[in-house]
Amino acid sequence: MANTKINSKLYECVKQDNIEEFKSLVQQHLTEKLVTPCGNTLLHVAVSYGSDNITSYLAGTFPSLITIQNSQKDTILHLAAREGQASDTIKSLVESNPSLITKKNTKGNTPLHDAVITDNKEVAKLLVSRDPEVAYYNNKNGKSPLYLAVENGNKKEILDDLLHLRVSFPIKSEDGDALPKGKSPVHAAIKQRNRSDLLEKIEKEKPELLRLTEEKLGNSLHYASSIGFLEGVRLLLKKFHDGAYETNLEGDYPIHVACKSDSVDVVKEFLDIFPYPKEFLNKKGHNILHVAANYGNSSLVRYMLKQDQKLVAPLLNAIDEDGNTPLHLAAGYGRCTATFLLVRDNRVEHFIVNNRNWTPYEWNLLVVAVLVAGVTFAGVIQLPQLRDNNNSSDRRNESNSTTYTVSHYSTYENLLYGYLFLDVGALSSSLVAALFLLLPGFNYPKFQISAVGFSTIMVYGFGMPSPSPEFASTFESEVFETSGGGGGLW
Repeated sequence: MANTKINSKLYECVKQDNIEEFKSLVQQHLTEKLVTPCGNTLLHVAVSYGSDNITSYLAGTFPSLITIQNSQKDTILHLAAREGQASDTIKSLVESNPSLITKKNTKGNTPLHDAVITDNKEVAKLLVSRDPEVAYYNNKNGKSPLYLAVENGNKKEILDDLLHLRVSFPIKSEDGDALPKGKSPVHAAIKQRNRSDLLEKIEKEKPELLRLTEEKLGNSLHYASSIGFLEGVRLLLKKFHDGAYETNLEGDYPIHVACKSDSVDVVKEFLDIFPYPKEFLNKKGHNILHVAANYGNSSLVRYMLKQDQKLVAPLLNAIDEDGNTPLHLAAGYGRCTATFLLVRDNRVEHFIVNNRNWTPYEWNLLVVAVLVAGVTFAGVIQLPQLRDNNNSSDRRNESNSTTYTVSHYSTYENLLYGYLFLDVGALSSSLVAALFLLLPGFNYPKFQISAVGFSTIMVYGFGMPSPSPEFASTFESEVFETSGGGGGLW
């Protein structure tokens, strides 16, 4: 039979826990088929309002209502977690129907998720005491109740209740609900760097959680290093020492991540414990100086160059899988300050060639040449077109506008062609410089200085960027205003 909507009188009886009137009214209906518009049964409504008398009566008289889920797949425990209390009746239902604890709604939340979200400490404590492992179940956002408790800042000390459980966390579990496939509560604690007590609580009660990883963020040391959380890195290096030897999806060790974020203090902390940075190479073969130079983190480059000779010497001229030194990367990616710091250091070799037979100077100059060529080419293809002078004059006469003088138009035309000449010249010279650097005949060391010198002249002497197309537009508007006439030159 089809469901019937709960009428207002019946709803009010449930809301007020009026058991006597409720019994007389409910006998007139098929109770199991009575629902609200969102699919809540009478038992759902009774639980949400904390109507213990009616809850007890319905659970005992109509037991089939206990396991029914509404349109959002909420069980009666979801309603109790969000809106109710851990009454004796609810406790009894949990005891007799333990499967309700692990039921998930459309958001993937268990009742414990909802209890943590709404800070319902009483129901949360009840649920987790009956099934401790549910604290590690993930919802559709990959968040467990434990993660949410940390994210909420341990309101009402629900986190303490979840951490005090005597249940071993299933680190290697292949269960789809296991936390390793979701978000780590340790990462959530690290994110709240102003609440280091949260990380300390987790380390004290559940130290095995420190080993959890997140697919995009890596392990806890990776994440703490990425945001420059020095206090967190110190704690993790003591309690999760092995984490420093793990790589993330990008093939970086935590010390590499610290270099990317330009966290000098964090890198110093790593070097105090691991004074052999040459042993940490990511999947591209980059040492920490490669990473700092690549990202242009000049403060870190400066710090590294000041370190003990035995520590920094193996890093200065080391080559990665592409044959690039730190100077190659700094120069090639336009990291000006980092390049300057490396060039002025006498220990850095300037003419090492990479796998493409480029020195740092050639790579840098090639990048500049290509950029100049690209900009000037864009200037050529966007060059405005002069309209026929007679046609333009006709249109201006037809619109009763003031006519440009011949001298105005002639001056404008000369400037336009001047712009074209300079732009094409810059394009040609920068292309010549780029092609010259790529010629295999100049890859031999004795020709390199000459090749770089010639290309430098072509780029910076003849290939300086010419006036932009906006110059012509500006000039047109000036002529337009001076002559007071309408119509356009383009």
